[in-house]
Amino acid sequence: MADYLRVSYDVLNKIVREKTYSTEALYKTLDGVENAELINRIVLGVLDKYVQLDYILKQLVEKPPKPAIALILRQGLYCLKYMDSLPDYAVINNSVELTKQLGKFQLAGFVNATLKEAAKGNYRELPEDENGLEYLSVKYSKPLWLVEKLIADYGRDVTINIISAEPYTLTHIRANGLTFSRAELEKVLNEQNCEYYSTEVGGYLCKLTPSLKKLFKEGKITYQSVTSMYAVKALDVIDGQKVLDICSAPGGKAVLIAENDKSGNVTACDVYPHRVELINAYARRMGAKNVFSKCMDATVFEPTFVGLFDRILADVPCSALGISRKQPDILLNRSLEDITALAALQYKIADTAYMYLKKGGIMVYSTCTLTKEENVDNVNKLLAAHKDLRLVPLDFSADNAGYKQFLPLGAIDGFFIAKLEKV
Repeated sequence: MADYLRVSYDVLNKIVREKTYSTEALYKTLDGVENAELINRIVLGVLDKYVQLDYILKQLVEKPPKPAIALILRQGLYCLKYMDSLPDYAVINNSVELTKQLGKFQLAGFVNATLKEAAKGNYRELPEDENGLEYLSVKYSKPLWLVEKLIADYGRDVTINIISAEPYTLTHIRANGLTFSRAELEKVLNEQNCEYYSTEVGGYLCKLTPSLKKLFKEGKITYQSVTSMYAVKALDVIDGQKVLDICSAPGGKAVLIAENDKSGNVTACDVYPHRVELINAYARRMGAKNVFSKCMDATVFEPTFVGLFDRILADVPCSALGISRKQPDILLNRSLEDITALAALQYKIADTAYMYLKKGGIMVYSTCTLTKEENVDNVNKLLAAHKDLRLVPLDFSADNAGYKQFLPLGAIDGFFIAKLEKV
């Protein structure tokens, strides 16, 4: 049996059934593995087309298969439909062999018959009603609840732009401002004949090379999204200030703040010890000596923090819908109910953080998601509850009222940033 199909199944099983993050499962599995690029494509492809694959699968079977078999069939369907480099007979035979390897001998014939029907194209590609929401859900392979929610928040045309956006393949990197200049990074990029694009935040979009990965391990560069850097830019940190990053892990924003605040200090908090260690590891790799980590629950009032900080970044836990192009498994584990619960959690964190802000200080509220409940609605609640808070226009975006919703288009993630001053 082709090993790549077994490996891709094992990774998908970790993600779909064991709820491991796709980035973690792929990173731990694919380093040095033969056919890593092919396996990566199958795994991310199945996750990206999950809704569509299930729509087809329901037409090919009389009743839902057991989870392990359903996963084999989804993987097989994806390869048949989207992997022209893999012959149909090989996909079917290898899927049958995989079924046997998992000890499901009695279901090998079922897998064989189902995938043979799929190979013949004996199914509808899409629902008949082109104006229906299910049509959009299947066509763009997004959960129906998400399509409905986005249309309610943004309208049909913008929603189609969002859900039809293709994943981008380039990585956004930046130089370590403490040890490695942009000129030095550009020299490496040019010497490697690496195609790259500079961005407004001082980073570069490029395809990762072994040389760049080496620079990352040495702490000379790091991977950081454009929108993440915009959130730090919105803080307007002045050197020598006390800054709180209240939901900091893995620590990228705290480290960038520390680079801008060399004589000040950054208190970087997170709720679990293993997440605090991620902050510490990030700071060590980048040589940021003025990042001080603390394990604490951001929803629990900390009296020693009252009025202590000049700047606060509340990059709160969210539904992460804005980065689902890069991590499509996010959509497997989300529901409309999650958004309500997350919005309440986010508000509690930001409301608590408000008490730690000095008069004249700035708090940036940010998420990597799209829903109004998690974003502008929470900001409006903060403004209503605290009359000494006001929105301050963002200087990197024209015609804004102190907040900006980035949509996940091109090389930009879906992200929300609001800038609040305590007057």
